[in-house]
Amino acid sequence: MIKFFRKIRQKLLSENKFSKYLIYAIGEIILVVIGILIALNINNWNENLKTKKSERVFLDRLKIDLVTDSIYFSRRIKESDEIIKNGEFFISEVYNTQQSFDEYLTLLNTYLWNSEDFVVQKTTYNELYSSGLLNIVSNNKLKNDILMHYLKYETNGSHIREANEFSVGEMSKIISILFKGWNVNTVNKELNKNIEMDWKFINDPTSKKFIELETAAAIYRDKHKTFKSYFEDSLNRIRLLIKQIDMELKSSR
Repeated sequence: MIKFFRKIRQKLLSENKFSKYLIYAIGEIILVVIGILIALNINNWNENLKTKKSERVFLDRLKIDLVTDSIYFSRRIKESDEIIKNGEFFISEVYNTQQSFDEYLTLLNTYLWNSEDFVVQKTTYNELYSSGLLNIVSNNKLKNDILMHYLKYETNGSHIREANEFSVGEMSKIISILFKGWNVNTVNKELNKNIEMDWKFINDPTSKKFIELETAAAIYRDKHKTFKSYFEDSLNRIRLLIKQIDMELKSSR
């Protein structure tokens, strides 16, 4: 093809047809430019196809993570309800008279001192965020909602860790006070006897130990009320995000 055009140019020049040669040269340049533009458009089209494919893969993976998180939050909401109910029962029950050391221990064992951390699926999001590839999400609203959702995870997770650390610290103080010197394997009968003699504070709501025990129980109950609100909010946001992702995947097919 190149030889063909070259022969035409040479023939026009040899026949001194400069004006025709000039017109031909301009036409040839235009053809070259058109060819380049077509090649660029094809290349851009191929790149867009690759980007769209990567976007669908990312959104599919993200949806799987979100579904997993929704199951997790549903479980944590149910557990929070149980712990809150348990805490309210315990705080009410401590005001009832405990007739013996065994009743006292049974009461203490009924409380759920739960301090589970905040565990969510962030593998897909972290992979895209750390590599700077979040921009493959073409829908700006969806992209911003995804960013806000995972930023909310960070905030909630930080609050939950702090609350757990604080409540565990309070529980540790109570255990050291209530069971000071206690060892289930000890053979020191006198030590066990002293501990048994010390349990009666549970029937005195004005005692320091009673107040500290009730306070620790209330801290655990109340932190789970806060956790439950976090879990419910996260679950609602997940449901909305999944709907948005489904719509985006449907429109990109």
